[in-house]
Amino acid sequence: MSKFFAEAEEELNRARATYPAFHSAHEGESVLREEFDELVAWVRRKPRNRDRAEMRRECVQIAAMAARFAIELCDTGKVNAL
Repeated sequence: MSKFFAEAEEELNRARATYPAFHSAHEGESVLREEFDELVAWVRRKPRNRDRAEMRRECVQIAAMAARFAIELCDTGKVNAL
C-alpha cells in the first residue's frame, strides 16, 4: 500500500510542478472526472484486452488528483470559487 501512495505523491508533485493550481472546484472536478473516465475506458474493455499496469496508473492519477483537489481547494477555502 505504501508503494501506491508513494507513486500518487510523486504524480501529485509532478502535476503541481507542470500545471498551475486548480482555479475552482469545477476545474478540479473536471480533471478528476477525466482521470476516472480513462480508468473506465480500460475497465469496459473485454478482460483479455485490459492492461492492468495502465489501470493501476490511472488509479494513481485519480488518487493524486483527489489529493490535489483537497489540498488546493478544500484546505485553502477556494472550493466555492467559480
